[in-house]
Amino acid sequence: MVMLLEEIKSIAEQKGVAMQNLRTKKDFIHAIQNAEGNQQCYGLGNECNNDDCCWHSDCMKHNHENRKIGKRKRKKVKKHL
Repeated sequence: MVMLLEEIKSIAEQKGVAMQNLRTKKDFIHAIQNAEGNQQCYGLGNECNNDDCCWHSDCMKHNHENRKIGKRKRKKVKKHL
């Protein structure tokens, strides 16, 4: 399940996360993971088998999209060389 930023902000507020310096979805999720005592691993591109994590499906989608963007950037760099 992919969560919207507003939903994530609500969770952060419930967890007592200080939100003033958080800008991105990834920032908010890392702060929540930290507040819960978990590893701040969301969106770092790691393969993950932790299906119990509430961010798992969103994280895997985020990682997949970032890999596609990275491949396009590498192709553009090769064209210019």
